[in-house]
Amino acid sequence: MNTSDHHKEFLRLVSENRHRIFGYVFSLTGNRADSEDLLQESLITMWEKFDKFDPSTNFIAWSFKIAYYKTRNFQRKAGNSKLIFDDDILEKVAIQFEQDAVILDRRYEMLQQCLQKLNDRDREFILSRYQQGARVEKVAQASGRKIQAAYKALARIRKRLYECVSFNLQRPQES
Repeated sequence: MNTSDHHKEFLRLVSENRHRIFGYVFSLTGNRADSEDLLQESLITMWEKFDKFDPSTNFIAWSFKIAYYKTRNFQRKAGNSKLIFDDDILEKVAIQFEQDAVILDRRYEMLQQCLQKLNDRDREFILSRYQQGARVEKVAQASGRKIQAAYKALARIRKRLYECVSFNLQRPQES
């Protein structure tokens, strides 16, 4: 992989997973400002070590491990000045977060599949509702629905998505 592709791959992986890495760090610190600082430190370390990262492995697991050690070192240095967890508790929280992340990823995959099964009108309606800043009133007006009809349509679509995701999660994963 040439240097340009290497840089692009790192940026792609970070942009796709930044929010997850932040959530992981935040689950370990409980402090937004500290989590932002630790995220930045973790990203710097990831960049420095990215040439050693094996693309056939799991980027998120690799990034969580780096963030875990950054957080652990930070908490050791913080000493009594901040609320900190002992290493055993910190490790248990980290493991639980990683397990939850796997479950959430699977749910997200199922949701994407279920969204594709909706008819175009319902899919566009639900997606437009969850765009940043979109309010039901605005989406209802844009779709030509009255507000009450919009709420009913959203409830119906959400129920269909919930049932579809739940059903698919019960099916065994294909290898």
